[in-house]
Amino acid sequence: KEVHVKYENRKLYVSVVFESDYKPYIPRGIIALDVNLRAITTYNGSEVRRFKTRFADALTKRKRAEELQGKYPKRWRRNEKILNRIRSLHRRARNIAADYCWKIAKLVVLDARRKQHAIAVEDLEGLRESFNNKSDRVTWKLTMFSYRRLQHSIISKALECGVPVIVVDPRDTSRTCPRCGFARDRDSIGAVNIWLRALYAYMGCLSHSREPPR
Repeated sequence: KEVHVKYENRKLYVSVVFESDYKPYIPRGIIALDVNLRAITTYNGSEVRRFKTRFADALTKRKRAEELQGKYPKRWRRNEKILNRIRSLHRRARNIAADYCWKIAKLVVLDARRKQHAIAVEDLEGLRESFNNKSDRVTWKLTMFSYRRLQHSIISKALECGVPVIVVDPRDTSRTCPRCGFARDRDSIGAVNIWLRALYAYMGCLSHSREPPR
């Protein structure tokens, strides 16, 4: 549909925009995703699965870059060796997160399409509010970058494959017990709660769509 061209710092960036019809199928089930820096936990109504992430590796490199900037607050912008090292660490952190996000997005979306499931993810704005009070700003920045990149990758792949996506409120998903007597780790609890909220939201949409016209 469009081609965007940008020239910056003697580099040429080209972005190609494609347009296609998004016709999601009616889902037979839901796969919910709970994301943190070390693992992605999924729940489909009966099974909990975990996928190890590389976000912590990216965070280590991002923190190292921040440490160099703090160690040489007046020199790092003018010292080519230090500046190149900082840029290299930031670039590697971004590349690690971006590469992992596309790989996990493909895995999750193709699995959802094979099972004819919808994918449930958390609302990023709610996540942003939950991280605003964190003292470690580097962790917060990398976490939000990773979450945004992952959600963008999943939604983009879902649009390509016609997989429905449900976005839910993330507040207290890891702290609210899904049912009495349910004892699991916080990631599993988070995934179950996301699944329940997505299910209620979907059922609510179905009920609303079946209401007789007034």
